[in-house]
Amino acid sequence: MTSKHNNINLYALILANLDGSASENMQQELADILESDGHARVVYVDFVNLYSRFRARGVSELIDGENGILNIPEQMFEELLEEERNAPSLGKKDRHKHPPSKSCGNHTENQNVKRFPKYKLYLLAGCVAALIAIIAVPFFWQSKFELAPVGRVSDALDARTNAGKLISSGESVLISRESTILEDGCLEMMFANGAIITIEAPAKYQIVSEDRIDLDYGMLYATVPQSAIGFAVKSGNTNIVDLGTEFGVQSMLNGDTELHVLEGRTTVAALRGFDRVSMDVTENTAINVSDSDGKVSLIDIKPSAFIRYISEKNGIMWRGEGFIDLADITGGGAGFGTGKTGSGYLPDTGKYETSYEGVSKLRKGRKGYSKVGDNPFIDGVFVPTGKSAVISSEGHKFSWESETNSIFFSIIANGPSISQRPKYRGKYKVKPYGPHLACYPLKLGDVKYGTEAHPAVYMHTNSGITFDLEQMREHVDFAPLDKFEARIGVPENTLERTDVNLSWYLLFDGEVKYSRVNTTALDAPADVSLPVGDARFITFMITDADGEQAYDWCLMGEPRITLKTSK
Repeated sequence: MTSKHNNINLYALILANLDGSASENMQQELADILESDGHARVVYVDFVNLYSRFRARGVSELIDGENGILNIPEQMFEELLEEERNAPSLGKKDRHKHPPSKSCGNHTENQNVKRFPKYKLYLLAGCVAALIAIIAVPFFWQSKFELAPVGRVSDALDARTNAGKLISSGESVLISRESTILEDGCLEMMFANGAIITIEAPAKYQIVSEDRIDLDYGMLYATVPQSAIGFAVKSGNTNIVDLGTEFGVQSMLNGDTELHVLEGRTTVAALRGFDRVSMDVTENTAINVSDSDGKVSLIDIKPSAFIRYISEKNGIMWRGEGFIDLADITGGGAGFGTGKTGSGYLPDTGKYETSYEGVSKLRKGRKGYSKVGDNPFIDGVFVPTGKSAVISSEGHKFSWESETNSIFFSIIANGPSISQRPKYRGKYKVKPYGPHLACYPLKLGDVKYGTEAHPAVYMHTNSGITFDLEQMREHVDFAPLDKFEARIGVPENTLERTDVNLSWYLLFDGEVKYSRVNTTALDAPADVSLPVGDARFITFMITDADGEQAYDWCLMGEPRITLKTSK
């Protein structure tokens, strides 16, 4: 796109897109041009910045209220020309390291200065007038200038500004002349063009136009559909134009910018001194752009660094994990890191307990199924009594051969909480009468479980838990469920207890999919991977195998429901 006609056509398409008058055909034409033409993408960045400058500055000072005419101050027009010559709309410069010089704008021999044909000056003047006219229309119809909303807050999770304002779902997203400082939580904004922006505190941002957001610092994730191609994010001295993709931006306090492109392609424009650097960044690529010198460096992509999806209703903050963590759910979380280690549910009542303390003792459980009401992803819990039990709220029943004594010890927990366990001379204490939950980590093979890196569901014998996959499908609607995976076995810490003997069962909708009967710590753990298909419930239960329950522990190491995600 180099001819005058093509340039004018491009400006017309951009203007129509910005003022909302573009037809579907015009939107598609602009999207096709931006996707195929690198020069057009640079022009788009410049134009959107010019447009945004007027929107942010306001037009009241440019309008003669008495005569109702537009006045373009000569000084402002000269500023725009100078800005276009030296640093076309690519953000701030480090003026201490690159002081502006009048001679730079006058000597055509300087390689950093752009030469301007007359038609470009006329075009710029025309664009300035057109932009002001577009923005000024509401001024003549309203006594008080108001900006129309460009989207809405589609979800917010404990989102609060530094002024103490709580940001709630459903609020309008407005173009603003000032930045917003997000001090706590995170929020998701859906723009009218279909772009979805998720911002995580701490962050400072400004909605500059319908197609642009400025990020002074913080972390942002953008999902941009075909209808919103051309959406721009400015961070430091870097402008990022989306070409229909998903990407994360981290804007540092020192002005540096990290861009992580997970899908599709973006165009990045930055300043290196007085020169412009422009490039395309494709999927599975990450770069760092230095604010001081514009240097671009390849870095490792961090697909799980950015919050991509939130749900206030369920407390979900999804960073692109490829699975739902069942240990996290057992600890009162939503499967993505909000559960508490060492907490869980009593199998005879379904009550959530924040710690083992005060609830760990041998007792006989009552017969029956206890529905869990405070966690949608857990259907219920139970104590296997006798030789059969109801194992779901839908009435699924399961029978086994060896009769249990119905005695259980503690909560069904999100792993042993080992971070504050007592130590003696650098080693975890051991009770004189045998291993104990509060003494040291539990292991399967060489792996210590119950840690952040290796979460686990800890269960004593004669206890069972049923997870609700249908609720997971409903609430985690951004990715289909795929498989159940876990390493299941008796912790090797119990080897000193020769009488440890238990049976465990894994069931889908009441049908056994995997089991171990009369197993001990001498038996290798089982690595289980099973497609969940259209199953509604997954149940895991343990029974004593010989009428004795002492130290009959079992672990589900890193239990998860994997997701079918593209990244």
